[in-house]
Amino acid sequence: MELDKQNLGRLNQLYYSSIGMDLIIQSAVIPTEAQCVKDKLGIPFIALTLVPIFPTYEAPFLLLNIKNLHIPFINKLTHSLFNNKFAKLECKRVDRWRKELGLESLKIEFFENIRNNEGYCKQIAAFDKVLLPNQKVPNDFKSHWNVIGFLFQNEININNIPEKLITFFKDNEINEFTKKEDLPIVFGLGSMPISNKSLQEKIISTLKYTIDKMGKQTKWVILNNWSNFETIDNENVCQLNNVDHLWLYQYSSISITHGGVGSIASILKCAIPSIILPLYFDQPFWSKHINSLGTGIGLNGLKLKQNQLLDSILKIKSNYPQYKNRCLEISSNLSDDSLEMAIKIIENHQN
Repeated sequence: MELDKQNLGRLNQLYYSSIGMDLIIQSAVIPTEAQCVKDKLGIPFIALTLVPIFPTYEAPFLLLNIKNLHIPFINKLTHSLFNNKFAKLECKRVDRWRKELGLESLKIEFFENIRNNEGYCKQIAAFDKVLLPNQKVPNDFKSHWNVIGFLFQNEININNIPEKLITFFKDNEINEFTKKEDLPIVFGLGSMPISNKSLQEKIISTLKYTIDKMGKQTKWVILNNWSNFETIDNENVCQLNNVDHLWLYQYSSISITHGGVGSIASILKCAIPSIILPLYFDQPFWSKHINSLGTGIGLNGLKLKQNQLLDSILKIKSNYPQYKNRCLEISSNLSDDSLEMAIKIIENHQN
């Protein structure tokens, strides 16, 4: 609702850009808009889902962040309650827009159709089975919920790597021959701008403390991403706005991140130990999941204590071979034909 208010033409932009198209592939955040455009223009759509939010008896809805108590009915109920609440709010949100398009009010069962009706909408679930309970697709997942794995670009354009970072690596003799545990530590909160000033100051203060305690032998890459971090003036730090994670993690020992699913995907793909500082939404779930996989340490970004980050880094460093081997094991289990599967689903839908 806030996004609609801030960008008054957003909804109609989605509508106008769809005119004349054969198929809509909708991201996870706009199923309702895709439904409205379908109702107006008759264009079918495929739902592209990046996180495991399909109803299942094997785990609760991830945004509720409660333990799986091994009560199947309760697990399934959490999904139903969330989906029902979401559908009601979405119907209300787009009601005025639908009237502008000459459409009737949206019925609450639209989201149930998107999720569960195979003939109505196919699903490309672009997350890997390692994120699911017991690292496998639950038995009660429907056949059209196509869990294909993470989608990554095939090649990394080295020309897009900032010269500042390349120079930092050269000056500190960081290359493919550097021992894995001696590579830089990467810190970044991805797409999580921190509006709470005191929280941001606390996290940065903890980071500065940790950098100081780790000493000159530890190099750091700080990614501002969507956050407006102050400049960290330290010769051991290279601070950038952003850089390709798949490239950077090849030359990193540990990733410290908020734990968004995109960051988690890159971490698992590159087999790098991680420390997760979850803030909102699905991030606490991924923090616990990284812990359970044994590939890193999950903390609480909202209640981070001064020594926690330092202690976690030291724990991983002192057990680096064990963490790295576990990361390699998980990485080797990731799907390697995700893009081909996605293409097949799209082509079959159009045929």
